[in-house]
Amino acid sequence: ERIPLRIRYAIDLVVTPSDQHPELIARWVRSAEQFEELQEISDALKGTSPTCEIADVIDWAHVDKLALKRFERSERARWNNWISIQRLYEAYGGRDQIPSLAEKVWKSVPEKLREDGITHLLLEPVEMESTGEPSFQEDFSDDPASGGWEWIDPRGDCTFTLDLTFGIEIGVPPRHNLWPDNLKAPRLLRAISGDFIVETKVSDGSEGKKLGGLLAWGDENNFVRFYVAGSSDWYTGCVCYGCNVNGRFIHPGIHPLDADTVWFRLERRGDRFTGYVSLDGETWYRCGWADIPMEDPIKVGILALCPESPATSTRFEYFKVYRT
Repeated sequence: ERIPLRIRYAIDLVVTPSDQHPELIARWVRSAEQFEELQEISDALKGTSPTCEIADVIDWAHVDKLALKRFERSERARWNNWISIQRLYEAYGGRDQIPSLAEKVWKSVPEKLREDGITHLLLEPVEMESTGEPSFQEDFSDDPASGGWEWIDPRGDCTFTLDLTFGIEIGVPPRHNLWPDNLKAPRLLRAISGDFIVETKVSDGSEGKKLGGLLAWGDENNFVRFYVAGSSDWYTGCVCYGCNVNGRFIHPGIHPLDADTVWFRLERRGDRFTGYVSLDGETWYRCGWADIPMEDPIKVGILALCPESPATSTRFEYFKVYRT
């Protein structure tokens, strides 16, 4: 019976002196014929000593070739592939190689990226224009229902808690998503017209990991959901910018992001909706954009999700509206 590659790799690690591990792993990489073998290598290395020094001996051109080959053929799972590629590069100490690989991806499959609605393979640093003072600000110190908000909980089984310290905390059990065939995620929305920037600050709740962010809602066929997934999601450990555009769901940008607290901004200028993320509330990165015709007034606000187990718990410190 064939021994799985990761087991063979693990055995090789055990019988090889530790000072020879970098060259051993580099040899594995050079002999790999498909990207899945790199994932087997990564599995074998889990729990071992840091492998950043391996970057100096890896043939990155060969790794790039395997990565591009996988990206080309995996039409329905490009984001899964791209995220796993980035994480493997980081595991090997190849973080600096990722931008050049992203350029190669754009050049190799531009038509497929456009078909998928992808605008950003990597977070893009931006200088945000001064927003001035917010035209509206909610700190969730009072019952939102009394301040023009609409609490939407389709199944009636989600919770929200108000606290002067952290704002509002939303708890969500499994199987609550905001997807064409599952619109059960709880959200807190208010009406708005015209151009705007909305902002919130998200962190883990008291009962679980965070999974939430901002929402712009035209109708069930036209909306933007922009969130960070701390758990219970296909893209756990990522910030996700997704849109339903005339009934077709796309992901302009999904990016690995591991942080306890995340700031979000969602900007509307005409039909274009653009998502920005920050780890400190000052330095911002563009995640993606999409053109979505929505007839005024639309609704904006916060949402929490939990597509899978376990239940999630998300805190929102505030919600601000800036006029552009």
